[in-house]
Amino acid sequence: GTFPTIPSIHGKNTAGDNYYRAKPCVMQKITRDTRKPRDIYEELLESEGVDAPQSTKQIRNARYHHYLRCNKDKHLSANVADEVLAVVSMVSRDDYVQNVMITKKGVMIVLYCDEQIMDLKSALKCQSMLAIDKTYNLGKWFVSCFTYKSVKVEVKETRENPIMVGPIMLHDDSSFETYHNFFSIVKCVIGSDQNIDELGMIVSEDLLLGSDDEKAISKALDIVFPNASRYLCTKHLRENIIKYLTDKIGVSKTDRSTFLTVLFGSDGLTNSDSSFSFETRAEELLSSDLMGRYPTLKKYFVSRLQPIMWNHVVKPQLRKSRKYQMWTNNNCESINSVFKADFDWKPVVMHEMVSKLYRVVKRRLIDLRRATYGTGNYRMLPTFHKRFLVSVERYNMYSYLHLLKFTMANNCIHFIYPFTGG
Repeated sequence: GTFPTIPSIHGKNTAGDNYYRAKPCVMQKITRDTRKPRDIYEELLESEGVDAPQSTKQIRNARYHHYLRCNKDKHLSANVADEVLAVVSMVSRDDYVQNVMITKKGVMIVLYCDEQIMDLKSALKCQSMLAIDKTYNLGKWFVSCFTYKSVKVEVKETRENPIMVGPIMLHDDSSFETYHNFFSIVKCVIGSDQNIDELGMIVSEDLLLGSDDEKAISKALDIVFPNASRYLCTKHLRENIIKYLTDKIGVSKTDRSTFLTVLFGSDGLTNSDSSFSFETRAEELLSSDLMGRYPTLKKYFVSRLQPIMWNHVVKPQLRKSRKYQMWTNNNCESINSVFKADFDWKPVVMHEMVSKLYRVVKRRLIDLRRATYGTGNYRMLPTFHKRFLVSVERYNMYSYLHLLKFTMANNCIHFIYPFTGG
């Protein structure tokens, strides 16, 4: 056939934005170019004009599917059972692969190491947020990853606590049952200390959890950690609301802006400083002309938005502190980008995926160790200098895992050095 002179919408888009099919010559340039998607995108903007790709995401997806087509007869077409068996064999000889579970729902593999869990426990005791998100475009398996911020150190360049990788689940099924199994394992691990008080703390309201609004994840978190303070990502919540107002109800742009200001503005529902303030603002919104013009919007607000905004945005802030006001899941998004860059946006078989994920984890843990003797990308915070910092010579006398013993004192973690008796 002949390529049309005027591009037309193919009608199969479900994202909400207009999507135009790229010219074959442009797609060839994308698939043949080995540079980063951003570099390709910027060059095509100048050379192709209106025929340039819609976004860098279109470039990433095009390269990803091209790679799958080119390798369909190679190792990527290996039997899924072979991939799973390869990882099962790693359980007994690899410190990172902890659990492989095969059910009628699918396969799930849980990854973490002892050093991760030790640092994670110390962070949770200092009320660091434990967030989770699911990653796509890493092959035929989903990667659901916990993240948190290490409380003992800061990144030298940014002076912020570094984002650390927590337990990871590889899975091909994203049902409630799969996440319930994963979270139950994590709950057991972070609360498995011999000190029964620690177990009580870990599963209590002192635990701060964060996620987007995916139903399976939210339901499993609420059941496995019923007393925890669960935060909802306000960025994803806002995006979901805009999509619903636009696609389902047909609210005008002006009214959408007004509604979002009432919800997320400086004097909006999400910034309420008490339950009374929240209820008052909600009643004012319900009695407004905006709700009168859109009865469906009123029903959506009462049945859906008002409960989740109170339970998972405002109430956790009032219950604990305003440290995580208007919380977003940017930490998980950041780690997901690191994973994808490390994979070079190319799918791999499962045992290679495990090895690549472990390398990402190890790099951060090594920098965490190096901060103990004053070098690397991380710097020990002044609060911990006296108990944490040692010389390189003294550090080398003991392995890192034997060097650390955690105790609780005034919501702060201390090192106890076997060789000092302190």
